Amino acid sequence: MMRVCTVCLSEFKKVVDDDVYYCFDCDHYQYFRNDTSNKYDHPKLSQALVSLREKQSKLIVNELSKLLSSNLNSLTAIEVGAGKGYLIKEVKKKITKCYALDVDETYKNELESLGIEFKLGNLDNKNNFEDVDIVFGSHVFEHLVEPSQFLSDLDLPNIKFVVLFIPNSKGLIFLFGRFLNKIRVSLLWDRLFQKHSNSPHYHYFSEKSFTKFVEKNNFKLVSSLNLNMVNYIPNFKRVNATESLIISIISSIFLSFLEIFNRVFNICDSKAYFLQRV
Repeated sequence: MMRVCTVCLSEFKKVVDDDVYYCFDCDHYQYFRNDTSNKYDHPKLSQALVSLREKQSKLIVNELSKLLSSNLNSLTAIEVGAGKGYLIKEVKKKITKCYALDVDETYKNELESLGIEFKLGNLDNKNNFEDVDIVFGSHVFEHLVEPSQFLSDLDLPNIKFVVLFIPNSKGLIFLFGRFLNKIRVSLLWDRLFQKHSNSPHYHYFSEKSFTKFVEKNNFKLVSSLNLNMVNYIPNFKRVNATESLIISIISSIFLSFLEIFNRVFNICDSKAYFLQRV
């Protein structure tokens, strides 16, 4: 069966494994499977990520403040697939009118207690974006089978900025996972794509493929920000939320070691992109 790259629409030339294809033309990885046999323990994983997500959110909002010359408080913001709402909580400190959009109401009461209006629904409804200025998405974009539809829905004159925080294929954690997969040790590789879960990563963008993709969809990349995928100090709880005890101990130490080298070499396994409409 012929597979076509979502970014450049060229035929994939390389198969990394039975499910993941790599495009040489735009440096893009794509996962082709819809297996939802397992469900990650999201509440437990979410609790383990609090410290890291809060730090990431502060850096993202600070970068946006530098890019916007207007008064942030006069704008309206929404976070799609908000979950616990790490990002929109930080945005709320700068912008009074904030929304959180999600299909799951688990954190609805918590968000509303902070003055963030909750919207129940999916992000494929264009009406959700007609009265907002800034759209945030934290680890949502890579989960979309057809991310171009999402950008099409955001192609509105009222949208001033789109901020997308996604995994990046140029970091040492991803590259090490790819190496292990080549020698048939697939645990890290499968986890990077969240294979066989209820929320797989269908796309792993590089800056090259991401830039090409958003430009094709009437947006331009105006800034980007390197961010940690894991803490520098090993976070055992994060890995243990989805893996066994022994694997969690070993992995948490080694992943933190790779993250330190990411910083040394100025590369990253996750990146925030700031977009404007063309």
